[in-house]
Amino acid sequence: MTTSFDRVRPRARRTDTGGSAMHDLEGKRALFSSSSPEPERQSLGSVAVECGRCAERTVLSPGAAVRAAIPSLVLGVVVGHGERESTIGLRRSRYGAFLRCPACGERTWTRLTIRL
Repeated sequence: MTTSFDRVRPRARRTDTGGSAMHDLEGKRALFSSSSPEPERQSLGSVAVECGRCAERTVLSPGAAVRAAIPSLVLGVVVGHGERESTIGLRRSRYGAFLRCPACGERTWTRLTIRL
């Protein structure tokens, strides 16, 4: 009769080969680190707000864009995508909407682009 735990296996010892720190080059470290900012993708019906002051571009859902645009003064909106963009409204300049920028939080002239 033995007094030790016969059914429990001893832990296997890990052997460090020296390359274990380099083993996870494309694993978890790649998932949780950002080497370069990924461009925001616009989906159908989304609204892009381009700030005239900070030059940041923020993509919002239609509901979030309505909430961000209250209160605002919208005199021109860009409709379309890529080469097929056209400006609709009274003010046909680059920045046709006066509202609070979602990126910097300042009230400024912005460009609203609705993707169709």
